[in-house]
This record gives sequence, structure tokens and C-alpha cells, in this order.
Amino acid sequence: MTEDLESILRKPLDEVDRNNKRMKRTAVILVVVVVIGLEALAYVSLKLDVKVLLMSEVGFLFLAEVVLALRTWMTVASSTRKILKAIELLSKR
Repeated sequence: MTEDLESILRKPLDEVDRNNKRMKRTAVILVVVVVIGLEALAYVSLKLDVKVLLMSEVGFLFLAEVVLALRTWMTVASSTRKILKAIELLSKR
């Protein structure tokens, strides 16, 4: 009985761990993309007006923050669903 309960809980909790690892990788990749994007904007700044450059950088950073926030929300929602499903399966036993 104990092994059965453990196997019921193990699968969703392992999935939650995998989602957390994916979230960390996504955050690292996004930071790298932001750094590369800002360096590209700095390179282009030699030819652009300061106002255009500033607007581009703010837009780029805003987009990066939105992507990271959406990814975080999706990970938390998915993890919560999996944990609640495991609790539901456990309570039916």
C-alpha cells in the first residue's frame, strides 16, 4: 500500500521538478538574449538617435520581462495542477 501511494505521488512531483528545471533554463536563456540584445542596441546606437535608442531598449526589456512573467505563470499553474491532481488521487484511495 505504501509503495502504491508513493508511486501515485511520485509522478506528478517529478513533473513539477522537471518544470522547475525548465523554468530556470528559460530564465538563463532569456538573460543571455537580453544581454545580447542590449549589446546589439549599443552597437547600433552609433547610428541611431538617442531617443530612438532609448525607446528601443525599453521596448526590448519590457518584452523580455513579459515573456519571463508568462513563462513563470505557466510553470506555477502547471505545477499547481499536478500537485492538486496527486492530492485528489491520494484522497480517492
